[in-house]
Amino acid sequence: MPALWKIPMILSVCMAASITYTPPTPPPDIREKSKFGTADFITRLTASSWGPLIGNVVPWTLGGLEVVGIRTGSPNLAVTPLFVLGWAMVVFGALLRRTCYRYLEAQFTFELALKRGHKLITSGPYRVVRHPSYTGFACVSLGMIITQACPGSWLAETGLMGRTTRIVVMAIWVTYVAVINGLVLSRVGTEDEVLRRQFSAEWVEWAKMTPYTLIPGVI
Repeated sequence: MPALWKIPMILSVCMAASITYTPPTPPPDIREKSKFGTADFITRLTASSWGPLIGNVVPWTLGGLEVVGIRTGSPNLAVTPLFVLGWAMVVFGALLRRTCYRYLEAQFTFELALKRGHKLITSGPYRVVRHPSYTGFACVSLGMIITQACPGSWLAETGLMGRTTRIVVMAIWVTYVAVINGLVLSRVGTEDEVLRRQFSAEWVEWAKMTPYTLIPGVI
């Protein structure tokens, strides 16, 4: 596929990253976070603004470099089947994440918290799995790594860095994304326990109707 068609796909990956890694609401106050006990690493990272900053800067930087490469006629920056797979995962994940923002509205916070007047949302994507926003987060993260590292990507084809340097740079980025995703997904049990205590029978009924946490029929 002609590389020119890759530009809007790259830009959509960057926008999806911004949707996924930028908090949609202001941070909760201390009292709203208190029921979750000591703040976890993701909460502290979000509160420091480093998490959202890294999640926006890296995708836009790599995406911008690839767009420049395409515009200057680099022959190796192509749309490959693996890139399309990664792109589809990113788009799906971001749309799912955005839908979760819409259903939870002000209750959706990156920092673990129970807002004043918090309600248990069991409709929309929350009727399918109990933590769909984390599913979307993981889809975007994995898809983004695929688009950035697959053959035909700027990072895989650039002549500005030696092979060893490219491998090291990508290894650092992949490790960071993997660790963040692992920490995010580790919240599932904590959130379920706090919500179960807060909403009691209502949560138990929801858990019976929606037994899977992340992927229907799997987990």
